[in-house]
Order: sequence, then C-alpha cells, then structure tokens
Amino acid sequence: MRIHHKLLTLLLVFSVVPLLLSIAISHIFFYRAGMHLAEEAERQLSGQAHLTLQKMVNSFQQLQERDRRMMEAALTLQSGQGLSATARSSQLSPSVPLAYRVVMSYRPGTVSRQMTVYTSGLSGCYPANDKCLDADSLKQGEWYRTTARRQVLTRTLSTDPVSGEQAVIVASPLRDGTGHFLGVTALMRPVLAMFTDLRLSEDWFGTARELLVAIEPGDDIAHSKLRILALRKSGSEVGGQPLFTQRLLRPDSSAENQRLMTRLAKGTGGSLELKLAGVETHWIFAAATRGEPFALILVPHSQVIAQAVAAREHVVQKTLK
Repeated sequence: MRIHHKLLTLLLVFSVVPLLLSIAISHIFFYRAGMHLAEEAERQLSGQAHLTLQKMVNSFQQLQERDRRMMEAALTLQSGQGLSATARSSQLSPSVPLAYRVVMSYRPGTVSRQMTVYTSGLSGCYPANDKCLDADSLKQGEWYRTTARRQVLTRTLSTDPVSGEQAVIVASPLRDGTGHFLGVTALMRPVLAMFTDLRLSEDWFGTARELLVAIEPGDDIAHSKLRILALRKSGSEVGGQPLFTQRLLRPDSSAENQRLMTRLAKGTGGSLELKLAGVETHWIFAAATRGEPFALILVPHSQVIAQAVAAREHVVQKTLK
C-alpha cells in the first residue's frame, strides 16, 4: 500500500507541477504583453497629444499673422493717400480713419483704436480719448520712436497709452506728397483680444492650460525667460475668461530652460517635455518671434497618459488574481 500511495503522490506531482508552471508562464506572458501594450499606449497618447495641441497653436498663430498682414496693408493704404494741409495744420478729423475702418470691416474686434501723432504737435485717436491729445507724451512711446527713426512699418509689444494694457502696436510713418515725414499713425491690437482666438477643444478643458507669452531676454540665452502676457482664468470652464498677468515662467532647471530657449530661438513651433513645479509637463508652443506674443499650451504628463495608466493598472490587477 505504501508503494501504491507513493506512486499516486508522484503521479499527482507530475500532473500538477506542469499545470502550475503553465499557469505561471501564462500569467508572466500576459503580464509582460499587457505592460508592453500599456507602454506603447503611453507613447501613442503622448504623440497624439502633441499633434493635436500643435495644430491648435499653429492655427492660432496663422490667424494672428493674417491679422498682422491686414493691419499693415491698411496702414500702408492710408499712408499712401497722403494728408491734406488743412488736416495737418488744424486738428485731426473726427471721422473714422481709413486703416481702422478697413481692419474693423475685415474682422471686428481686431484692434481697439487707431492713434496718430504729428511732428507739428497735433495728436489724436479713434475712438476719441483725451489721453490721445498729449503729443509730447505719445512721442516718448517706443512704437513712435522706433517708427520715426527707422521710417518703416514696425510692430512693437508695448503698453496702450489709453488703456494701459499690453498691446501689439503696428505703426507706419506718414509722409506728404514729396516724401516729407509728417508723423506716425498706429493700430492697437490688445493682447487679450488676441488671446480670445486661442481655444482648446472640450477634450482638453480642465487638463491643459493656454497661455500667451513673450520671450524676456536675459544676459544670454540660458538666462532668458518667458513673460506670461495672458492665461485662461479657468481652464475647466467652457469659455473661461482670460486673465491679464505679468508673471515670469521658466522650467525648473537651468539646463531645461536653456533647452527651451534654444528651441524657441530657432523660430519654429514644437513641443518639449520639461519639469514645471516638480511636475513632468508637455510644453507645446507656436513659432516664437522675439518681442512678440506667441501661444503656449502646458499639459501635465500624467493627464496625457491617464488612459494608458488605467490600462496598466487593469493588467496588473488581472494578472495578480
């Protein structure tokens, strides 16, 4: 009987062990396969997020470029018509200026006002505002001084003399029929008006943060930073209102900041994964021009790969049962 019992035990062992090994190998195989698929999903989700958000910032930047060209064309048209001696010697006409009229008929809300300053000491703007009458003060503005010095169309990120808010100021020199310099006329494009054109799809509400930024030069590229001109007050709300701010923004480490600034200096849009406040973050940006606003979207890496993480946890739970 003892021999019979031992034979039964050995037979049971030889029968069960392969089965247990088979189950263990199967679990290992499915675990590894599941983890591999989860990792591949992370890469796919990151790549898809970059492509989707890159399209958003590029579309925004193309619209701003189209607005800029329209503003420049309208100012060139007005400058080419010349001004009557009466308008130059007495006071500015209260009628709607040509450049302002052209731009606002093209896309209402593009500009806030048109401002004109003459070398004679006269100045004014449309819509009218008493702050536009101080020609000596207006001539101290960078937009006026740069245009008067260079005698060409200029773009300046500066402060609107009337509202006190940041604006892209597109300015053109004014000349008479003989080419004599008479003054400068300019269109004001508020930064917050620009920012309303940057809209995320609903899939990204509460996840991504939209910003309008400009490069703040340092002593060298490694010490440059980004100045936040505007950001969405509440990314979790559809149609959240923009918030005007002047904070500085940079990745956590100097090495990563240099990497970002070097990339931006190339003047092409793109994306990088950099740490911000200790969080691995995707930075998706439009083509940057020094001294001008450009779009930036920030998304925590954990949000981008949330679906892949959920899939990985599911695999672990199933294989450990």
